[in-house]
Amino acid sequence: MLKILVAMPHYYKSDPTSSHGYGRDTPKQRAATASLCIRTLLSTFSVPRKHVVVDVVDGKPIYRRVPADGWNAIQMDIALCTTEGDENVIPLFKVPENSYYRVKVRLDDPRNLEYGCLQYLRMHEGHYDYYCFIEDDCLIHDTGFFCKLAWFESMFGPEAVLLPHRYSLSAPPDAQKIFSEPELQESYIGRWMNYQKNPRLSAPLGGTMLHFVKPHNPHCGAFFLSSAQFRRYCAREENFVPTSEFVSPLESAATLGLMKTFDVYKMDFSQASFFEMEHYSTQAVGEGFVQN
Repeated sequence: MLKILVAMPHYYKSDPTSSHGYGRDTPKQRAATASLCIRTLLSTFSVPRKHVVVDVVDGKPIYRRVPADGWNAIQMDIALCTTEGDENVIPLFKVPENSYYRVKVRLDDPRNLEYGCLQYLRMHEGHYDYYCFIEDDCLIHDTGFFCKLAWFESMFGPEAVLLPHRYSLSAPPDAQKIFSEPELQESYIGRWMNYQKNPRLSAPLGGTMLHFVKPHNPHCGAFFLSSAQFRRYCAREENFVPTSEFVSPLESAATLGLMKTFDVYKMDFSQASFFEMEHYSTQAVGEGFVQN
């Protein structure tokens, strides 16, 4: 059984001018979004799978549920990381309390909460197959998500990390899927991304040639590292030191350490939906990025 640890920052303080959902949403909206994120993770990966078998006894059908999909069995532990105070909307959550663990992080500055998530992951290094950081408004619908990660690592080694494209759905009637991370100028993102070294990777899968590129915005509000990759990540102490070097502490915690430690890839945009993740209840384009 695959063992996966997820650290998810959860913070709420009303601020209508905020560029992030944790301040812009109402408490009810933020609770609904975070609840949906937890519920989707568990329903996509961790709930038991069953199929129905019909037996006939004395001429009457008897229906039984028996295990299914055992090859993809996953144990997923979700740590919801919060401040020690009441800057959260947990009382409004619509998921059972036993579906996650609450971890209270002692912080001088709540903007560094995401780094508390990284510290929590590091505390459990060596005990899981995958270590994941994910913001509480991201939804993964692909049951093959971790199979694709394992395949990618088997093809290109642990020094290459694959991240999903993050998309938002625009409102009806003209609903569109918008891949919403804006491309950054190479003069900015090139501080950390080496576009001269292996800028493009390709490999065949199921009769299709898949193409992976070093993106001009690797950020997606999440990362998913195998045990071998996380060991490599933990070897760099600076990955756990709060900084605003890449946009803000939030973006830096999610992405800066990856850029400094690995070659980071996403799908070529022509195949973007092969590895993707939904950014739920957010503005479609350009949210939260300023190029310095």
